[in-house]
Amino acid sequence: MPPDELHELGARMVTDFFALAGFEATFVGASTPIEDFVAALRHIRPRYVAVSVTNPYNLIALRKLIERIRGKVPRALGSSSGAGPWPGTPSSPGASGPTW
Repeated sequence: MPPDELHELGARMVTDFFALAGFEATFVGASTPIEDFVAALRHIRPRYVAVSVTNPYNLIALRKLIERIRGKVPRALGSSSGAGPWPGTPSSPGASGPTW
């Protein structure tokens, strides 16, 4: 999650859901510094990355983070919960917010 994003519960639940479904899932925690997040990606080498924010002020940081990691993993997703849609971006059906 971008720096200054303090929520953990929803992201923790999603991580646990994927782990229970048999996927290897890693939860990095709230307010993770971008450089640490990118370093973890190089170490873990995931196939998918999901990043979540709840504070609408963090949508720009979320978009920058997704742009930064795109190309380092096959699929990078960003989602906001209750922050409203990002103009001009599609939403995933059933998602709690827009997904990029």
